[in-house]
Formats: sequence, C-alpha cells, structure tokens
Amino acid sequence: MSDHLPEEIVNGILLRLPVKSLVKCTAVCKSWKSLIKSSAFIGTHLHENDDARLLLLNGATPTAVSPFYCLHWDNSEFGEYANLIAPPINTDRNFVDHAIGTCNGLVCLVVAASLLVLWNPLIRKYVCLPRPSPAPTKVLKKVLLLAMIRLTMTTSALHWAQCYDYVKPTVSIVYVKPTVSIVSFDLVNESFHQVEMPPNLMLRKVRDDTHVLRYGDSIALFETGSYEEVADFDLWVMKEYGVAESWTKLCTVSLPMVYILRPFGFRRTGEVVLQVAHDGDSYHWDMLKMLKLVDPKSKQVKDFGTDGYRYHFVGSFTESLVLLDQANAISY
Repeated sequence: MSDHLPEEIVNGILLRLPVKSLVKCTAVCKSWKSLIKSSAFIGTHLHENDDARLLLLNGATPTAVSPFYCLHWDNSEFGEYANLIAPPINTDRNFVDHAIGTCNGLVCLVVAASLLVLWNPLIRKYVCLPRPSPAPTKVLKKVLLLAMIRLTMTTSALHWAQCYDYVKPTVSIVYVKPTVSIVSFDLVNESFHQVEMPPNLMLRKVRDDTHVLRYGDSIALFETGSYEEVADFDLWVMKEYGVAESWTKLCTVSLPMVYILRPFGFRRTGEVVLQVAHDGDSYHWDMLKMLKLVDPKSKQVKDFGTDGYRYHFVGSFTESLVLLDQANAISY
C-alpha cells in the first residue's frame, strides 16, 4: 500500500503510531526499517509524542526476589499500561537494581550500587555505561553528573534531583553549609550556573531536607520538616524557568502522624506523589513506607499505589524509540 502513497504521508502516519507498533513495522520492508531506525525519525517521533501520559513505578513486594517495573496511565483510572520485563543484567541478587530517573523514554538504572544502565523498556534495549576511570569520556562525564551524584546522596551533604526536559539543563540542589544553592548544569555547554532561590528563602536558613523537582517545563522547590507528630512541607514553583521573580509559593501542607521521606514528583493533575512512613516501631521502618497523593490546591491527602508494596521510584514516562538506532545497545 505504501507504494501508492506519497512518502510524506507514509512518514506522517508512522509518526503517529505508538512505539510497540513501530517496532513491528520495522519488519514490513527494508525502507520502513531504515526510516524508523533513522535518528531523524526517532527525534521527530519523540518531539511529537513528548506528552508524558504515563507513570513508571518501580518497587518490590515482601516475597519477591526481584523488583518490579510497570507503566500506568497517569489519569483518574490509573489503569496498567504495561508490565515491564527488566533487562537481565543483575546476576548477583545481593544487589538490587532500581530506577533513579527517566528522560526521553529512557530509564536510568543503578545496579550493584555502581553500575549505571540506560534502558528503554518499550523496545527492550539497554546500554551498560562503562565504570568511572581516571579520564572518563565526554559522554560518560555527562552521565556521571546525572547519576553518580545521586548515588552519594546518603553519604554526603549533597542532594540531587533532576529537571528532565528535552531542552532545559539538569538542575541539582547542592548543600554548602550553612546555605543552600540550586545549581544547574547545562548539558550542551557543559557549564554550571546558579539558579536564584525564592526571595523569602534567601532571608533565612533553608531546611536540610529540601528537593528540586520537575514541574511542567520548569522546576519546583520542595522543603520539608517534622515537628513532634506533624510533618509539613512548603512547595515553591518557578513559573517561568530561569526567572527568579517568577518564584511563587504554591502551598504549605501539614500531614499528621507521618514522616515525609521524599517527594517523587508530580502527576498530570498537579498532585504531589510523596513517600511517607508512619511514626512507629523503627524495627518495621521499611515495611511502613507508603505513597500519598497531595493536592496543592485543596490540600487533600489520599493513599496512592498498592498496599503491601514498597516503591523505590515513581516518575513520569514518555514513549520513545531512543536506542533503536544504537549499534551497541543490547536487545533481550
């Protein structure tokens, strides 16, 4: 049929297909395979389908040997879109792999505490990044700044959170006691820049447990604290990326009888996904972790996820063909 249609019409039809259908289309004929695997087509498909309508969930159950990965529709029904098969990387089950971020249809995994993997779950391809060396390559230096910093979070004074965007730079929070700074790293120019804090926060000491999150095409600042039996958080939003005057305090929310462990991010509805733990017996600390949804506008709080599951990561996800054209990507 494609022999009777103009090339631009065929191209337009293919660009509207989901990733799994496009992978099947590569077996139709050589010309379609060449087109779909071209970097130009992959980039255009990503650009035209970059609306993150899915959530990636990574977690575990008490009886499971391996962590689970699944995609759900980010809507009110929260139906399952796909149950994902993790790449067969980890042979030593003493070290559990887990997700630390998503970007352009890729999931960044950390395995055995030091191995970094870029994984496209929908086309079932992955790339294992080389371990750090005295003189890392240019590409590796970029990935180190994206992920290795995150791995030192529990043992240093640095908290890292990423502002995932096709154009915007990576954003991190760097603690230089006694002050807090937001630092961005431009992946194109490989340069660091300081992003101004909200004016109100520049006049006082910021709480230690502070995070930067992606908020649409900009960033949000999430500042938490716990007082006696109440945990609260302040949520600031930079409505126009890079413009300090656009910082706006969205809300302050208090949660009784819980301890806020960390924010995972935002849903399409604007709700914040929080990982919390109930105050209680510290021996059962891991078993008490759960997810909550907080509406910044109404300040309503509700449960999220499935009882009995421990969630390591929840983040927005966009389908893409990234890695399909990479010769060094491993299929499974």
